[in-house]
Amino acid sequence: MRIATLSSGFDIGETEIDQLRTSLRGPLLLPDDRGYNEARTIFNGMFDPRPAIITRCRGMADVVHVVQFAAPHSLLTAIRARGHSVAGNSTCDGGLVIDLSEMNGVVVDRARQTVRVQCGATWRDVDRETQVLGLATPGGIVSHTGAGLALNGGIGWLRNKYGLTCDNLVSAELVTAAGEVVTANASENADLLWALKGGGGNFGVVTSFEFALHPVGPLVAVVFSIYPISSTRSVLRKWRDWLAFAPDDASTEILTWTAPAGSSLPALVHEPEIVIAAGSIRRRCRGFAVPAVESGYRRLTPWSRCRRRSRTIAPISGHANAGRQDRWCGYKRGYSSRNATTGSTVAARREGT
Repeated sequence: MRIATLSSGFDIGETEIDQLRTSLRGPLLLPDDRGYNEARTIFNGMFDPRPAIITRCRGMADVVHVVQFAAPHSLLTAIRARGHSVAGNSTCDGGLVIDLSEMNGVVVDRARQTVRVQCGATWRDVDRETQVLGLATPGGIVSHTGAGLALNGGIGWLRNKYGLTCDNLVSAELVTAAGEVVTANASENADLLWALKGGGGNFGVVTSFEFALHPVGPLVAVVFSIYPISSTRSVLRKWRDWLAFAPDDASTEILTWTAPAGSSLPALVHEPEIVIAAGSIRRRCRGFAVPAVESGYRRLTPWSRCRRRSRTIAPISGHANAGRQDRWCGYKRGYSSRNATTGSTVAARREGT
């Protein structure tokens, strides 16, 4: 069997493949195996490569065995967790894919106010466990974002108050190219932890993260206004002016988009170009939560001034469970060439925060 390497190609025998397969707890898939096509498909349909081998790891030991198999031959290797990988970095053509999507455990340490997240988890998995305790950590804009976004920064709805996802990374466990298991935290391999905080990949295969938690929710205030593309200039100016005085616990983004039919947005905005102004306020509110959420609406009221000079197509506001904020952001699902969704996003934090 021919498999791609970093320089050319390498012929690997069935015996070596069988040895790797028997060393793993998870399945090893070849192009003719059942389930291969499903396993090779990624979120962004613009990328459709065919890896030679896909290993679906179920634990740290599986990752170690696969890395030790790949390293001596310099095999072309891609690491896939769960989420989007819009750039297509989670797969490769003719090489080896280390699939970590089945490693999706989430464990909350209530005493230390941290959460240990395996790299195959999505933010839906994280929120489900943390929100039971009224806690959260900055994640992605939508709940089907993977935990691996921490390696590239991580922009989410908590950023103005608590920073980016990588700002809340306390420690990480990874397998190096030599097949060694390493922990990176403030006291052990601190320089590696620094590199992982937004530095992207290529430092090893991260198998789990530990994030700091903060008191958030369970309900949050949400504003989600949609304008025709012709209102872009007016909306951007008002958005900019509001940001200068926005409260610390409010996060916001603005984007231009072409919403596909079938998205969770109202039917009247499907297909035409639109501008979306979205904002949320995180408030810790237990028991009688509605008054605190209504207070959040009032704090976001200046946002509505945009509407006085711009025709609002579909203003949406309300409260949502802090672990399900993406109910307002379904327009981002299925970003791919399959539905020709296009757009650009600007997310902001006030200067000095």
